Amino acid sequence: MHRLGFAALLLLMSPGIPVSALALLRGTDVHQIAAEQPNAFDVPATATVSINTTVDGSDEDEHDDALVVWKSGRSGGPVDSRGLPYGSGSLLPPKCPADVSETSPYMTENVFPNKYYTMCDYRQPCGRRGTNLERLDSIRGLLKQTKKLLNGLHVPYALYGGSAVGQERCGDVLPWDSDCDVVVWEHDVHKISSGNIDSRYAVQHKTINSAVPFVVADRKTGFFCDIFFMKRDPKFDSLVNMAWPWGASDCYDMSTSSPFTGEIKKCDKFPMSVVSPFVPCVLNGIEHTCFKDQAGFLELRMGRSVLHLPDVPTQAGGGKRSVD
Repeated sequence: MHRLGFAALLLLMSPGIPVSALALLRGTDVHQIAAEQPNAFDVPATATVSINTTVDGSDEDEHDDALVVWKSGRSGGPVDSRGLPYGSGSLLPPKCPADVSETSPYMTENVFPNKYYTMCDYRQPCGRRGTNLERLDSIRGLLKQTKKLLNGLHVPYALYGGSAVGQERCGDVLPWDSDCDVVVWEHDVHKISSGNIDSRYAVQHKTINSAVPFVVADRKTGFFCDIFFMKRDPKFDSLVNMAWPWGASDCYDMSTSSPFTGEIKKCDKFPMSVVSPFVPCVLNGIEHTCFKDQAGFLELRMGRSVLHLPDVPTQAGGGKRSVD
């Protein structure tokens, strides 16, 4: 785990720091924090967002990635009765894409897309089956396009959420992931605008979740990449506030002006020493940027097991359930 510097030790003695920040600075496992603040990571039953036509053709509440990512330490979204993501087919995924070939039964299995992570406007017909390899290649392409977009706008970014887990654990996208995630600084978000990038990709402005002002969408597959945001804590330079609708702290200093949502933002606090400066990292052979101590951040955010234990059953070794 990341060792605390002298400044962090001084912060521990300050009575003004929220309990969540103190726990994180001490390296407390995220599940302990959630136990102290039971609502910090739980999605409330009323967290419906917007009506959309899902891949099965029914009208129901669209589940944005930010509504489910990291709930109970998960790196992905909602799961079915087997503990697998919706639309994952009948075969267990490998722990990492490199563990199987691109012509393996898992990669070539034709499955329905995850209905909670599909933009039906871009996937025609919405319930169209596709292979797991097509899904992974779409997410890889989204990350590459998001990098190109943000670099062109001079917006620093870091891999985040399930994408950070995949990079740290596999150097690639998680085999069962249905989207991708990056995070940028709040003061850079205004540089991003909605609209078609080219014939394949588009940027959409989002107002259904206070932590995700924009997504980059694949107009061919309907998959997308969330752009989260964060801000240096105004009182403690050694902390970073990361917007999250069910965060443990109220971040009154976070913007309520467009392109952000108008409500007071919730956030969770993390040591700046694990976040900045961003450092080069590689995902599927493409150089991206990651948090300074990505492994340390992921342990704080999701618990120590996140670096080696998949949050879904896998074909072999390490998941909730595996097969020989």
